[in-house]
Amino acid sequence: MRLTASVVAFALLLGAAAPAIGGERLNSEEVKAKIVGNTITIVTPDLKTATGYVEPGSKIRGHIGADDFEGTWSIRDDGEICFDLPVRTFDICRVVFDDGEHVRFFTTTGDPAGRADVLPGNPYNF
Repeated sequence: MRLTASVVAFALLLGAAAPAIGGERLNSEEVKAKIVGNTITIVTPDLKTATGYVEPGSKIRGHIGADDFEGTWSIRDDGEICFDLPVRTFDICRVVFDDGEHVRFFTTTGDPAGRADVLPGNPYNF
């Protein structure tokens, strides 16, 4: 049950934050270079965080608080990154912007969907 709750919480965090618009939209190669093989920490306006390592082989593993989660990711030709999490019946796809300080996620309809810091590699050994 912990895995299910964690995956749901990670999915909600991806869609919960409301960052200011800024930066440049990344294409699929730029998204891959920026995110894949690195760890992202998503921050919500109320300062809740979820951290996950985006493995080169298409898995994402991480935690929210003490709860672990695992899912998969893919990048579409238009630069959207999609997360397939076990408790969802559909992928969560996000447009990615880089403002130089943070990566910002937006829904495919342009609504703010989160802000993330990117750490090189897998410093938390997920």
